[in-house]
Amino acid sequence: MKRAFTLIELLVVIAIIAILAAILFPVFAQAKESAKSAVCLSNHKQLNMAFQLYVNDYDDQLPGARFADLGAGLEDGWIFYHTFPANQAATAAEGFDPERGAIYPYVRNKGVYVCPSDSQAKTSGNSYAMNGCAVSIQEFGLGIGRSMSYFDEPASWVLLGEEAWAPDEENPDASFLSRSSTPDGFMLYPIKLISTRHRGGSNASFADGHAKWYRAEALLEQNLLTGGQDLESCPP
Repeated sequence: MKRAFTLIELLVVIAIIAILAAILFPVFAQAKESAKSAVCLSNHKQLNMAFQLYVNDYDDQLPGARFADLGAGLEDGWIFYHTFPANQAATAAEGFDPERGAIYPYVRNKGVYVCPSDSQAKTSGNSYAMNGCAVSIQEFGLGIGRSMSYFDEPASWVLLGEEAWAPDEENPDASFLSRSSTPDGFMLYPIKLISTRHRGGSNASFADGHAKWYRAEALLEQNLLTGGQDLESCPP
């Protein structure tokens, strides 16, 4: 005669499975996010390499950047965007077009511009933003790339970061820092909205070529947008 499970035994098994699921699901989620963050960090390294190759071809000068509404639809930036804010574009045709950006000939892969943890970039086409202090702003909407000699300590200068941005009326709390992306591929200093999409932090790549994960507040506390200096504006 076969022995069947009693109701109590079944309930105990179900309870054990539920407990294990409660323990393991967050671990799986963290592992998945760690994998996405690693891909994002690799993206940073590839894009930074493209910047370095561009610099080698253009007399040690970085590419420029277009930004805000006046920069939309204009060429000559490190990345091109059709509308502002590009991160809220309804279709890819209204967002970013990496192929029309200055560094694309050194990248040749639009996927490198998209962080897998950035849900907005899956439509907009770009997750990354150039540090506003890496250009000399000529007029609102246009920044000319600086010479590499500007960076006295390149390892302390963010070149590309992960910006979060949305209109103020859409930000009743700070949760947008984890779900929002860059509107124009440009981090206008001293406006400092750093994404927290990677476990409360961001990836960043630096003028010397290295890339690293930081907590968002650490990037700001260490003044890594201004070369380690605590300044109200970019160094002249």
